[in-house]
Amino acid sequence: MRCGPWRIAIERPPARAPESGPSAPAAATEDATQPGLQKVLPFTDGSLATSGDYRNYWERDGQRYSHTIDPRTGRPVEHSLASASVFHTSCAVADAYATALMVLGPDDGLQWADEKGVAALLLVYWDDGLEERTTATFRESFGSERRP
Repeated sequence: MRCGPWRIAIERPPARAPESGPSAPAAATEDATQPGLQKVLPFTDGSLATSGDYRNYWERDGQRYSHTIDPRTGRPVEHSLASASVFHTSCAVADAYATALMVLGPDDGLQWADEKGVAALLLVYWDDGLEERTTATFRESFGSERRP
């Protein structure tokens, strides 16, 4: 019996408005079949790891603090990146890259991942939802369009 590719889902973080930021150019398209899923990826070889700030965080005096610490400042990250998903042949490398992208943020993280040929999907908080950003390598691997 021949099996098809694995179908691995990437969860859609609950939308929240960042402290400040632009309005979303358009809502991310959903190609998943279940509510709460951003995307379902088919693949036969490799690993997918996702890091995000929407499950592990704390709030104090109305301020939300991520559990991801930026080693450059020693403080929680303060940007609009909700999650970073990375596809790689090694699960450990995928996990490390996803965490690094969470530290770098949506702009620097996308640029770094594109320069290094990392297959990454970034979900970025906007005032009214989430924006999906993908690297060229991710688009080549999974056929996604780049989101502005």
